[in-house]
Amino acid sequence: EGARRSNVSGLALMIAVIAELWLVGRGWNPVVPTRWMYPETPMLAKLREVTATQAKNEPFRIVGAGPVFFPNTSALYGYEDIRAHDPMANGRYLGVLRVVGNYDTSDYFAKWNDFNTRLLDFLNVKYVLTPPKAELPDPARYEMLYDGRDGRLFANRDALPRFFAVRNVILEFRDEHFAQLLRSHTDYAHTALLEQLAVENDQMRLDFLAPRAPDAPEARTEIIEASPTSYRIHVVAPRYSLVASSIPWWPGWKVSRNGARIDPIRVNGAFLGFAVPQGELDVKVWYDPWSFRLGSILAALTVLALVGIGIRKG
Repeated sequence: EGARRSNVSGLALMIAVIAELWLVGRGWNPVVPTRWMYPETPMLAKLREVTATQAKNEPFRIVGAGPVFFPNTSALYGYEDIRAHDPMANGRYLGVLRVVGNYDTSDYFAKWNDFNTRLLDFLNVKYVLTPPKAELPDPARYEMLYDGRDGRLFANRDALPRFFAVRNVILEFRDEHFAQLLRSHTDYAHTALLEQLAVENDQMRLDFLAPRAPDAPEARTEIIEASPTSYRIHVVAPRYSLVASSIPWWPGWKVSRNGARIDPIRVNGAFLGFAVPQGELDVKVWYDPWSFRLGSILAALTVLALVGIGIRKG
């Protein structure tokens, strides 16, 4: 009898709580169809149309200017925006955006304002979304794809691939001088800046840092497979070469050459790179942080412990 009364009391309490929350919050977040929350505007429809033809092995990024496309809104539509709107964002990456791209990281809804910087090319930014009637500085570089009441869409003809081999490597150990080099850097397509370099052998040091003839052959890269957390790159290198990427340097990224693990190299202050020796190589780059593995193990152990407790009580 006591247990029955307890159950009835608990049920009554639950009903009272639900009723109170419903009375207070029923108009706060009204239930509407998903399509009403984040509708596809004509500009976004055009972006979807032009990106539908993009090959799966050619990943790209976008950037929004002004309130036409707030940071992190891109996640709702499935695009990669170079801006960050999260207190857990990569500090090194934000530092490069701030120093090189004049990006105000203290702004809650940060806006990209510098469309002259070649950092956009390096960051694999292929499309730019702007407010209506906005003008970009270089028509030869930025091709307008859409012009409407909801904004303008531009294609960046100079966007670099997610991974590419560079011809020149500049090594600068001094922090202050490195920051100055990074601030004035523009030739991302051919030159990478390093603040430290652990070489595999003397040949790698020589090939990376020694001058070479202008007509010397260069390494070639081709992205074979691409996903947000895994890439396969085919590389043909005439000598030891550096492959740079615009993936932010973050613990957990791993690299292998022809199946053998190697240490990645941090390039341009905050991005992932790796060395390749002479020859034809299959390179795999993937994200596999130890913290995820540890969390999975602890979760599995917790489930097993709960099952064991349940069996013992039964």
